[in-house]
Amino acid sequence: MGTDQAREFGFSPSSDGRTDGASGICISSYRGVTPKQLREMEELNSRYYRADQLSRDDLWNHYIKPLVIRASNVVLIDKYAGENLQDCAYLWERIGETPSPKSNCGRTIQILTRALLNKKKGDQEGAERKMRGVEDFAKNYEGTTGIATFNLSWLPQEAWGTKQKEEERHHDRHFRFDKRTLSISSGLDYVANPGGMDGQLTYRCEGDRHSTDFKNILDKETILLAAAGNRSQAQSRRRRS
Repeated sequence: MGTDQAREFGFSPSSDGRTDGASGICISSYRGVTPKQLREMEELNSRYYRADQLSRDDLWNHYIKPLVIRASNVVLIDKYAGENLQDCAYLWERIGETPSPKSNCGRTIQILTRALLNKKKGDQEGAERKMRGVEDFAKNYEGTTGIATFNLSWLPQEAWGTKQKEEERHHDRHFRFDKRTLSISSGLDYVANPGGMDGQLTYRCEGDRHSTDFKNILDKETILLAAAGNRSQAQSRRRRS
């Protein structure tokens, strides 16, 4: 573990340790992170909560805030986030109050979600109007201490895979905080009200023992961002025509 990695994981920079020449294993002390803290982190990971076992404040303080503090960008992959974004004002307020580690002007929030569906057949204007309302809501948090920009990408149903390819969807409910992710078995509705349903929370980190899972999430994000770019170009062409 090098100095940068030591800082990234909360270890003292002086805990670089030394590398064993025969095995290549790097041995480091963990001054700055106590054995108790390590046990608590392990206990939190892949933890399943039944309804009413976790409060909204506990979810923020134990799971989300420690990742937000270190992140300059937050990406949320959640097919249904657009439908619940406004119910989660508590989360955006907390992030908006939390300074970014690399900038005084806040971090970027990127939401990748499904375009809202028409409630009535043929009522495309109604869906578009509702999406603009959600976007206006998100813009209210721009320019705060912790949020510089708040972007929403509305993706069509086909971008999320099909029922025949369920394994490719990865549940589509993942926060990425730079090189870490927090996966939740439910979406923003759970973050808004964790007391209302069961939920499992799992950490992933680039380069850790779950690195394949992290890569899968990053690949999904790349695919969705590409689809978002194609959708934006198509919308621009429609407006010009």
